[in-house]
Amino acid sequence: TLMAARVFTAFCHGAFFGIGAVVAADLVPRHQRSSAIALMFTGLTLANVLGVPLGTALGQVAGWRSTFWVVSAIGLAAVAALAAWLPGRIPMQPGNILREFRVLRDVRVLWPLLASVLASAALFCVLTY
Repeated sequence: TLMAARVFTAFCHGAFFGIGAVVAADLVPRHQRSSAIALMFTGLTLANVLGVPLGTALGQVAGWRSTFWVVSAIGLAAVAALAAWLPGRIPMQPGNILREFRVLRDVRVLWPLLASVLASAALFCVLTY
């Protein structure tokens, strides 16, 4: 059950950060967009740098189930915070899925994307092994 839950959350991970970056950018004035996106991704960094070791330590002290309960509580708190502080409607331009894929023909998009994929793969390999 836990493995199935982990796989399910992994599928949601990319969509969450993609949508999160767009929402973060649209909530602030244009000149603050990069700072808003960087702040949002700081959460991912802190989760890996602080959350993984703290979760491991908690699991060693209180049992592995305690780590899952704490992560679940943090998730519920995050949902409550999003519901409380995000506006009900965020004005956005209509999207086009084909246009989104066409951008992958641009090498200026592919190189940073490749760097991001390799960095994430390297990080998770270190955490796993």
